[in-house]
Amino acid sequence: MRSLQTRRIIPERPRGHDAFLRRAMAWVVVAICAVLVVATIGEALARADVEQQVATARQRNQSLQSDAQTLQRAIEVAGSDEEIERQARSWGWTRPGDQPILIIPPATR
Repeated sequence: MRSLQTRRIIPERPRGHDAFLRRAMAWVVVAICAVLVVATIGEALARADVEQQVATARQRNQSLQSDAQTLQRAIEVAGSDEEIERQARSWGWTRPGDQPILIIPPATR
């Protein structure tokens, strides 16, 4: 019976072929790592851009809410009876029964 060392079912590969496979595998691993690094950087930049858009939208939302509150107060003031009467009188309107009085300043010569 032969010893196990001399008896091989799969013959050995030539040495040059192993070195080529190792180099090829190393380049594949390096390429995959490079792709992952580029993808990670791209995702980080995209996330930063989205976070900036969210911050801008929040600021715009706060500004619009402030404008809405200001307009709501203006509507309440404009709808009050006192303001309506003041504006109508500034346009020259009178209430029924009011006697308009015109004051004409004396002419100076």
